Amino acid sequence: MSKIEELQKRVEHLETEVELLKELVKLQNKCPEKVIPTYPSAPLQPYYSKEPTLEPPYKFTCGSKE
Repeated sequence: MSKIEELQKRVEHLETEVELLKELVKLQNKCPEKVIPTYPSAPLQPYYSKEPTLEPPYKFTCGSKE
C-alpha cells in the first residue's frame, strides 16, 4: 500500500470522525440544561406523628411473643 493510499484512508476516517462529532454537538445542544435540585430551607414535617418507640410495628401471627 502506498503512502498516498494510507493518507487517503486516514483522511476518510478523520472526515467520518468530524461528522460524528458534529452530530454529537447538535444532540448536546438539544438537551436541556441540567436542573439543579433545590432543597427546603426548613426540615419537612416527619411522616410519623409520634416519636419512635421500641415497639415493633407488626403483629406476631405464629408462635405468639406475648
